[in-house]
Amino acid sequence: MNLLGQELHKYRPAKDAYLSIGVFDGVHKGHRHLLEVLANQSNTNGVLTGVVTFINHPREVLNPGFSQSWLTTAEEKYHLMKEVGIDLIVPIAFTKETSRIRANQFTDLLQKHLRMRGLVVGPDFALGQNREGDVNFLSSLGKEKGFDVKVVNLQQTTNRPISSSLIREALLTGDLVTVFQLLGRNYSVSGKVVAGDGRGATVLGYPTANLEIPQYKAIPKDGIYAAMATIDGQHYQATVSLGIQPTFPNSPHKLEAFILDLNANIYGRTVGLEFIERLRDELTFPTKKGLISQIEKDVIHTRRIFTEREHEK
Repeated sequence: MNLLGQELHKYRPAKDAYLSIGVFDGVHKGHRHLLEVLANQSNTNGVLTGVVTFINHPREVLNPGFSQSWLTTAEEKYHLMKEVGIDLIVPIAFTKETSRIRANQFTDLLQKHLRMRGLVVGPDFALGQNREGDVNFLSSLGKEKGFDVKVVNLQQTTNRPISSSLIREALLTGDLVTVFQLLGRNYSVSGKVVAGDGRGATVLGYPTANLEIPQYKAIPKDGIYAAMATIDGQHYQATVSLGIQPTFPNSPHKLEAFILDLNANIYGRTVGLEFIERLRDELTFPTKKGLISQIEKDVIHTRRIFTEREHEK
């Protein structure tokens, strides 16, 4: 049994399954549409709903030097998939060996180890060596080997398919409106609160939580944001600073959150942040007083945003 077969066999289900395959970074609106079709197809046929998802990006293997920032951690991705109704999540590593497997061999492995009865994919999907297994090839192969192939049209925005790369582009410009439209939710990060320089509390009068975010996680453009903070299931409004704090020379790049109406020591705890709205760019202030005055305005602006959103419900 090859390595891929060994990986798949660990997740062998108790009954047949319809599957989809891909990276699914972000589990954005396009992904969700495909996964909802997958779930419907599975339910109609009385089988499990399964996703084979790569824990690394195939391009990292096929194009050495390629580096990918991720919209979701593995845990976030699996949670979002389960929300859509995915029963079986099969995380596998994409390796050079995987890239050399022929399409018919790949489907044989899926049928043998994951009991695949159907495959639900987008129109540009392909698997197997040199992407030989496109949707036409797979449809013919399915008729021969006894599995269905359902091709789902891509969801689009402004005549472009919704994609993880489009979302990353919007994050880089701080365009949270577009990010929300493509994701179908607010973009979020989470990290452990670690010790900072203490300047927020001692110098500015605004104690902040300095979050340690995984280096591979995509983050929005530097600036000041209104955000929703979540700590142990409790939600708080927050004003977030992302960047190098140009008022203070030689400051490291970091993400700091002033969590409104929280009076507690949260060092070492995990804080989740949903970015709601971009308030402004980072600015350099000639005096400490000027910076404090601007922070006060940012906090007022944050509260107003949440009040307005509450009234819109």
